[in-house]
Amino acid sequence: RMATSQGPKGIQHDFILHLGGSFISTRLRQYLETDFDGTYCRVPGDGRKLDPTGSCTMFVGGSVAAVCEETKSARAALDSSDVHDHLRAALQGESRDGVALSEPAVAYLLSCHFPPDSVLFLGNSMPVRFCDEYGLGPGLPARVAANRGVSGIDGTLASACGFSAGCERPVVCVLGDLSFIHDMSSLSLLAAAPHPVRVVVVNNRGGGIFHHLPIAEQGDVFREFFTTPHAFNFEGAAKQFGLHYSRVETTDAFVARLADPGIGGGHQLIEVSVDQESNMAAYSRMAAVLRGDF
Repeated sequence: RMATSQGPKGIQHDFILHLGGSFISTRLRQYLETDFDGTYCRVPGDGRKLDPTGSCTMFVGGSVAAVCEETKSARAALDSSDVHDHLRAALQGESRDGVALSEPAVAYLLSCHFPPDSVLFLGNSMPVRFCDEYGLGPGLPARVAANRGVSGIDGTLASACGFSAGCERPVVCVLGDLSFIHDMSSLSLLAAAPHPVRVVVVNNRGGGIFHHLPIAEQGDVFREFFTTPHAFNFEGAAKQFGLHYSRVETTDAFVARLADPGIGGGHQLIEVSVDQESNMAAYSRMAAVLRGDF
């Protein structure tokens, strides 16, 4: 029973089991560094005792698969928290048919309607964050990858193509507009890609991640020096590289495109148009739920 520390989603913890490598959630890292006072057990799977947070109290050797195999018979069902249930309900509201798309809705709908037998590659900046936070549906695959560390937004499309080839499965690559522009030339790789590549570009017309930072309050410099605004759409790029193209603005249109195999099951570019002001309002509503303001 989780009973002591207040977690990042309102869940009470007294024990955390961490399997595999490092995580990408800033909120979780801050929680471990400053608020968590229970037992933090890591199973790195590669023998290295790395602990960037300085809060690990126990390391367990052996492979992750072996540890899981030994412990699965002793699994206990965990009670879902009220906050988790309220968050899912709020996401269902954001994702109802005909509503303008927001990034939390994109994550939730993707996790509910993910194409079968595909793998998921997430771009840096906002996609890896909003999918981590709001991808609460049952449909996400076990195979998810992303570039982290010094890679930044470099090579996202190229990495997605490589991930698809290595997994020998179709891939859905979710990335932002600036990441797409930065690596657009990698669309040339699709001519030789052995499996369908579906590129979902969340076009919020600039560096949306900066809207979540304190600099957003500095109106005199924010737009010009931080958000890198643009007025591009990507239909021409899709045509240039032979991708089936669609532009979506509402939740039901996005779900329909996820279910559409495209022309001959080939490569696709789905451009998700997001209004940044409405998008930030959706984030605010989700943040209120996470604070317990139901």
